[in-house]
Amino acid sequence: MKHFYTFILLFLLSNVSATDTTNVFSIRLRNNLDKFQKVISSSYQENDIYKTGLVFDNLIQSKLIGTRFDDLNFKVLYKKRRTLSSYDKPVMLITLAVNTLKGKGEIQAINHLAKKYKNEVQIVVLFWNKKHEVKFTAKKFYQSIDVCCVGENNFKDLKNIALLKKGLGLSNIYIIDNDLKLVELKRHIVESEYKIDFKKSYSLYFDRYKNMITSIIPIDNNKERLALR
Repeated sequence: MKHFYTFILLFLLSNVSATDTTNVFSIRLRNNLDKFQKVISSSYQENDIYKTGLVFDNLIQSKLIGTRFDDLNFKVLYKKRRTLSSYDKPVMLITLAVNTLKGKGEIQAINHLAKKYKNEVQIVVLFWNKKHEVKFTAKKFYQSIDVCCVGENNFKDLKNIALLKKGLGLSNIYIIDNDLKLVELKRHIVESEYKIDFKKSYSLYFDRYKNMITSIIPIDNNKERLALR
C-alpha cells in the first residue's frame, strides 16, 4: 500500500511542467520522499524520538518551507469540497486521525484561537477518517472551523492522501499564507495525560498553536494572553 501511494504521488505530478517545479511543495516532497519516509519510519523503530524529530524538522526547514503549497481540495463536513485558494485568509491546516486528538485541552485551545482570530486565520482540521467516525468529534469545534474528513476509498482524495498522509505522516500542522506559500510546518504532538493537568496541557497547546499563528499574523503577547475559563 505504501508503494501504491508513492506511485500515485509520482503519477499525479507527472503532468507538471518543468517551469513549475522550482518551488512547488509536492515536487520538493517527491524529490525528497525517500529521506522523509526514512525519518518517519525510524521514529517508530528507534527510542530516540527527540533526535528523530530534530532530523525531521531540519528536512522540513531546508526542503519544504517557503515552497508554494499545492491547491488541494477537501470535503468539508456537511458542506461542499473547498480548495485552499478559496479561502480569503491564511490557513492553519491540522491533519490527524480522531484517535490522535486526545490531548487535554487541545480542542479548547484551538477553539479559543479560532474564535479570537476568525477574521484573520482560517483553521481547517482534516481527519484521516470516514464521516461517521468524525461526526461526534466535529461537534466539539468552534463554528468557524472547517472540519474535513478524508477516507482512503474516495478517488478525489488520492492526492491528499499521497501527499499529506503517506508522504509526511499522519499528524502535522501547516501554516499557509494567502499566496499558498508554506510558512511553517510542525509535527502534531500529543501531551502526556499522565504528567500534566488540564490547565497546564491547555496552556501548552494554546501557546504552540498561537506561536504558529504569529508566523503569519503579528500578535501582541501582552494583550493576547488569554485566560483559561
